[in-house]
Amino acid sequence: MKKAIIWARVSSQEQANEGHSIEAQLKNNREYCKKHDFEIIREFEVVESSKTSNRPKFYEMMTFIEKQKEKIHIITQASDRLHRDYSAFAIINDLKDEGKIVVHFTRNNEIYDQDSDDIKYHLDQVLSKHEIKKLGKRVKTVLQSKLEKGENIRRLPVGYLKIKDNITGVENTILDPVRAPLIKKMFEMYSLGSYSLGDLEKFAKEYNLTNTFYAGSTQTLSKNVISNMLKDPFYYGEMLVKSHGDKLYPHKYDKLITKELFDECQRVNSGRCKENNRDKAIQTAKEGKDFVFRSLITCASSGRTATTDEKLDDRGYINNYLIVRNPEDIKKKVYVREKDILAEVSNVFAKIKFPNEMLEIVTENLKKTHDFEQEHYQIKLNDIESRIKSEEQKQNRLLDALLNGSITQPIFANKKAEIEQNISNLEKERAMYKSADKNFKNAVITAFQLASRLHDIFLVSKNCEKREIINFVFSKLELKGKTLGYSLRCPFDMMLENAGCNDWLPGLGSNQRPIG
Repeated sequence: MKKAIIWARVSSQEQANEGHSIEAQLKNNREYCKKHDFEIIREFEVVESSKTSNRPKFYEMMTFIEKQKEKIHIITQASDRLHRDYSAFAIINDLKDEGKIVVHFTRNNEIYDQDSDDIKYHLDQVLSKHEIKKLGKRVKTVLQSKLEKGENIRRLPVGYLKIKDNITGVENTILDPVRAPLIKKMFEMYSLGSYSLGDLEKFAKEYNLTNTFYAGSTQTLSKNVISNMLKDPFYYGEMLVKSHGDKLYPHKYDKLITKELFDECQRVNSGRCKENNRDKAIQTAKEGKDFVFRSLITCASSGRTATTDEKLDDRGYINNYLIVRNPEDIKKKVYVREKDILAEVSNVFAKIKFPNEMLEIVTENLKKTHDFEQEHYQIKLNDIESRIKSEEQKQNRLLDALLNGSITQPIFANKKAEIEQNISNLEKERAMYKSADKNFKNAVITAFQLASRLHDIFLVSKNCEKREIINFVFSKLELKGKTLGYSLRCPFDMMLENAGCNDWLPGLGSNQRPIG
């Protein structure tokens, strides 16, 4: 009997997504093994974000496979469950080519071994990256909708609690009747300017004020937690969302303190902190001057945006320069000619190729996955329709309760408003899925078709257009002294790899290489 390993992975963002749950993946993969007469020797259940580079479970699986004497069949739902980044893809691909493993993607019923078409296998890596990005966009849309409605999307700060309504099942956020008054007292104490964080830490210990982030925690608030708490605008009515560029969103919950008390605490804190006098990198943008790489390149030594300016060269000609810090002595500046960087970027565009035969495979595969995508949307829509019907049934039961005198008119009005709001939210979610972009395949194919023309387009473009092209293709550009490093956005990174270009950009230094 053939030996099999099951790999099931979700990210923290997907926990509420039934179609991607660990349980659903395990069930489908086990049924696949039973159907094909595989002996399951190990199962890996993984919960990890697609943004973290640390993958201990993946490397644990690779170590386990290396110890096996027989060929191992890896059973997983799809490429995006297994190949989260190119390094993982490269490891799996090498083991496949050596005949040590066979990879099964159960969702599309696809099997890859050492005799399989490498081009199609590489294509699955491109598409898995796209699926991850598409999922991320859906999550962002839902989160943005919540923020606009004033709903919390983060852990609640100390002093707030979540409670569930026994009748409607709706979760509400309220002020913690025990901890909230103590938190307010701490704000008031700190605003006086005569209490330190150490004093507030002692206050927390005296009243056994624990950090409610951790269920069952008996650890009282530390100075670090208290410091962050005093800077949290949630207490006066706004949510700070770092993933949205530190934007503030008003929330719909009860306020614990006033904005004036919060501002006074910030003033006290600011007066106690020493000012950081490090110079900031100033982006030079002179009137009438248009630098190609303005705000596009980072200095690897300082982590700041490379500044741009014009300067006389040794022959007396004016040239545009990018100014970064010397990696060996950060106090010194390094001037790099803009036209030298332009030449190297142009060389990258010249190496981005996409064979016609691969384009045909892309088109065929995208059409093949259309039915699977349609099925996913229909499952989500059916679920939403079912939840809307459930809310409508609650409305009917609520009206019956009013008519038979089980509840009063005020309770009826409040519960009716909640149910109507739930229905409204579900209808918006339904509209979002119905209007979702299901024609992304055409955009991907268009990008592939244009890839081989990027070099010619770039050469004849104006500076402002060059910036747009560079930003579209490159995900990162940085200078380490005069050495240019880069990484490309998907799918251009795969096109460059297919062209056999995995080296550092030539011409500026001896240690150039792509980032990533």
